Amino acid sequence: MLLLDDSLKRLWGHDLLLGAVTEKDLRELTGGGVPTLREALHAAGDRRLMIDLPGATAESVRAVVGVVHESGAGRARVLLRGHLRHGGRTRRDPAPRSP
Repeated sequence: MLLLDDSLKRLWGHDLLLGAVTEKDLRELTGGGVPTLREALHAAGDRRLMIDLPGATAESVRAVVGVVHESGAGRARVLLRGHLRHGGRTRRDPAPRSP
């Protein structure tokens, strides 16, 4: 899901962390107000996108790269950027770009 905040508190008043709810629950709690990455890539069409992943884990970066690759967006359209968590601290290295 694409959301800047890590919880639903500020925008929808629900004191829940984004990672603690299912996609179905999130759609119900937000009235469908949070798109999936696939939906956003599809809506963007041929436009270029930058996806910022602050505090991302290697696992979450791999998942994002997988979705970008499956969508056919690739390097020409999508730049991934972020700060990877490494051993409990954050590294300020750019996230790997999709193939």
